[in-house]
Amino acid sequence: MEIPTYNLLILGCLGAADILLFHSLAHGIRSHPDSIGELVTHSLRGPTYAALFLFIPNFEMHGAFAWALLALFVFDVGISIWDFALEQGSRRSLGGLPSGEYVLHMIMAGAFGSLVATILCFGQDWFTAPTRLLYAPAGVPSILRLILAIMAIAVLASGIQDAAAALRLGKVSPERSSGPSAQSAPLHQHRNLPEESVPLTRADAPVRQTPSWMRLVLVLAGVYNLLWGARVVIFPEAFFRWIGAPIPNYPQIWHCVGMIVGVYGVGYLFAAADPIRHWAIIFVGLLGKVLGPLGMWWSVSHGSLPASMAWTCLTNDLIWWMPFAAILFQAFRGQRHFYFAGVRR
Repeated sequence: MEIPTYNLLILGCLGAADILLFHSLAHGIRSHPDSIGELVTHSLRGPTYAALFLFIPNFEMHGAFAWALLALFVFDVGISIWDFALEQGSRRSLGGLPSGEYVLHMIMAGAFGSLVATILCFGQDWFTAPTRLLYAPAGVPSILRLILAIMAIAVLASGIQDAAAALRLGKVSPERSSGPSAQSAPLHQHRNLPEESVPLTRADAPVRQTPSWMRLVLVLAGVYNLLWGARVVIFPEAFFRWIGAPIPNYPQIWHCVGMIVGVYGVGYLFAAADPIRHWAIIFVGLLGKVLGPLGMWWSVSHGSLPASMAWTCLTNDLIWWMPFAAILFQAFRGQRHFYFAGVRR
């Protein structure tokens, strides 16, 4: 479990940066009533990652314990999707989700997908073994396992603080929570300036009305990618048996492919909350869906891959070209309108 342990360390460092830089310093969501829902998701993530930090570097989980670990991974994916859906409303009055946090979340999603893929790769025999929890420390320096234990305590404490903050904010009187606040009041009211002399900011801009078909397309794409990626990671040989192709000697590479596809799915679900604002995710997705078939064509034409594998491009790539391009076109028009209206970034 050396590689999963190092992967978990990277994920813990990224999560700590997210909590300290964005949740606490940048926005202080534990004191903001609109962030109650987001705080609940964070409180659930606390004990989840505390368990991962303690068990993965120190134990082999066989039988029912292995399936419990897989269920914990699925639970965390559900929390992440819920968190993505809540973040826009939670941060709207604070100026929206910072671009740095948005990028950090994408990196964390990739690190989490890599963690799951490596666990399923190196611990694939755990699921068929008799149920037992075997103490087997990973072959890493002891100081690293100590650091992860400290991270477990810290993330559990952070989750408890988030839960306490959510309870405290939930008791705020309706008059106080619904009344004007210093953060939500227009800028010209704070500075006693005439409204026309104050430049608009992105937080002051009117909310765009996003067509429902865009969200539907991205939700479908996200769910498809998650299911396809999970099937490839859990059953790496099934696809090759289905198309009658030779099974690769290194299934770990196929595990990584499934992980990458699943991470794209998380990104699409995140972008579904506001497709126009998160056009960059859709652009990267469309770029991959264009380059993928080109690479497939090159490999098939040169005999590196069997032609039967090209069928994957139909459902993985080609059917998404038009809807993704249409969303990007609308996003481009929306961005032009946003800037020409005099709204600053």
